[in-house]
Amino acid sequence: MPLVIVTGMILVVGAAILSAQSFSGLIRSTRQKQSDEAVEIAETGASLLINELNNSFPYLLTVNCQVENNSTSGQLETPICAGWENFQFGQQGASESACPARSVDPSQVMDLLYKPLQSQHGSYRLRNYEFLGDQTQGGKAIIQVQGQRFKGIENSSDLAASAIIEQEITIAPKCCDKPPFVDLERCTGGFEKIPGLLTKNITPGGLDVFGDVHTINSCPPGMTGSPPNCNNSSSLCENKLGLTKDEITPELAGQTWPPCNFVSGESTYGYKDFPIAPTWAEGGDDWVERVPANKAGSITGGIVISHNNKPDYCITSTGKDNTKTTHCRIKSITMSGADSIRLDPGNGHINFYLDGGQSIATASFSGRNIINTGRPEQFSIIAGPQMQYAETVHQQPPKCSSQWSPKQISISGEGVVNAFIFASCADVVISGNPVTFNGNIISRNFTATANDVQIKTPEGTYGSNICKLFNLDICTQSDSRGEFAAVGINRWSLIQMEQE
Repeated sequence: MPLVIVTGMILVVGAAILSAQSFSGLIRSTRQKQSDEAVEIAETGASLLINELNNSFPYLLTVNCQVENNSTSGQLETPICAGWENFQFGQQGASESACPARSVDPSQVMDLLYKPLQSQHGSYRLRNYEFLGDQTQGGKAIIQVQGQRFKGIENSSDLAASAIIEQEITIAPKCCDKPPFVDLERCTGGFEKIPGLLTKNITPGGLDVFGDVHTINSCPPGMTGSPPNCNNSSSLCENKLGLTKDEITPELAGQTWPPCNFVSGESTYGYKDFPIAPTWAEGGDDWVERVPANKAGSITGGIVISHNNKPDYCITSTGKDNTKTTHCRIKSITMSGADSIRLDPGNGHINFYLDGGQSIATASFSGRNIINTGRPEQFSIIAGPQMQYAETVHQQPPKCSSQWSPKQISISGEGVVNAFIFASCADVVISGNPVTFNGNIISRNFTATANDVQIKTPEGTYGSNICKLFNLDICTQSDSRGEFAAVGINRWSLIQMEQE
């Protein structure tokens, strides 16, 4: 055979071999690309599912979804998952209700478990969701998602590649309106709440209340008219800023403009049982003998009061739980300038009783004059009824009206006050600007003449502690609720890869 023919045959065979190898490499490359795309589809699906759970169905993050139809023949079917489809609020430790802006129909999630991703020529499908933790502290969850890469581009149901990924995610507890782990005690402890302001009559001026308000004879801040016909309207803050009520913060409400008169909680009005603050005499004969009316204190300069360092018009008692409370009988407080009353309640309480016997007890100070080193509920200013002919043979029953008990608490200047004011038989007037009052106020009349006065009622245990301490029945169950959020991926793994 001529050499030319032999050489030609060798070249033809070599070309055929190279062509076959190239074609085989192309096939392998295509398959690898489809496999990678299946993984990407699974990852995208897992991310979309977690976002949907966080945004619309956070109460399902602590509920198992064991998919029943994961066989080969069922992998193109919508997942069947009784745990999520049949979920009911309040059962087996689950949430009692959904937070605002969440879906209240958990069965809607079923339409999201198997969805196409047209841009990636495939679909994702939930394979399993398992929660490991508890309904209080959260825990972690294992989610498995299948990525399905179909052959061709449009409307194909033939799988070119399939990948199943598994992710371990952290499930964190959170309050409805807070990020994960922030202020958890107020929405997981079943605490009570107390009105930020409870008063018979109000002249709101520039008052904002971050809490609830109840007024008896006049309408709450932000309302017009008079009971029983108070007209509600959006606050200036909401109208000017274009924000919803839930979006208004103390910083926004405190900006320099005409008064917001903003109330973050419920505004109610009309008749309500009005608690009457105690008098010094209700502490018993021992209190009256040790600190009679003529020994009630007058504070005009700087002073430090604690359980172990107190003036002679104060008495310290120890409760059954060994908690100490120091009670001080005060005839007057007149503070200004840089002088301060420093209160060190430790783990107990300090109570100021505005009770001068026949003398009218008053308190006048600025937001900087009283320094409470404890929490707001650890210091109280108490103004009960005025005793007529107190501690004499002619003593008459106490009276609470303005005519018989013209007691007044005046807060001027600027600063922050941390306290509970229980002044059901006194008027409270705040003329300081700005003044932030951390706590709550019960008063006969309330007036804010300044443009920037804020009452911020602490959440969590504050309401429960105050109502227990003074045996008040004005506290109600807190409506702060909790939920959960998926906050991070701890582990990722590819647990299955299949090609045609």
